[in-house]
Amino acid sequence: MEDLYCRRFRPADDEVLSLTLDSLDNIWAGTAGGLAHFNGAAWKKFTMENSGLPYKFTRAVAVDKNNTLWAGTAAGVAKYDGADWTVFNSLNSGVADDFIWSIAFDTGGVLWPARKQVCRYTMENHGRRIPLIIRACLVPVSTPWR
Repeated sequence: MEDLYCRRFRPADDEVLSLTLDSLDNIWAGTAGGLAHFNGAAWKKFTMENSGLPYKFTRAVAVDKNNTLWAGTAAGVAKYDGADWTVFNSLNSGVADDFIWSIAFDTGGVLWPARKQVCRYTMENHGRRIPLIIRACLVPVSTPWR
């Protein structure tokens, strides 16, 4: 039997891919159908049709120290300050791949989006360089993404 709380307070799209809280304890959910916001009483869904989201598949969400939402999509990163949307992608920023798998902020406020593309890094091991394959590339992005 389905939990009453889950039935009443679920985002519009059941396939939740990521979650974060803002400074007001609102829930932001990245979903396969867009972005959902829960203010404690109701869900509001953001889609390509009613917002500045560049793509419906929202794989990652994070909130910065200014309470601005950042959403990683299959068409770049969308920044939402509560009123305006700004999209960063391979055409207008330093990201080489638009499919963003994960995003996070470091303690200095720098956004780190992880791309889908497989990257190759090397590490030192007792003086020998060893190839290391990782699934996602971390790309530090400072200005103009702040």
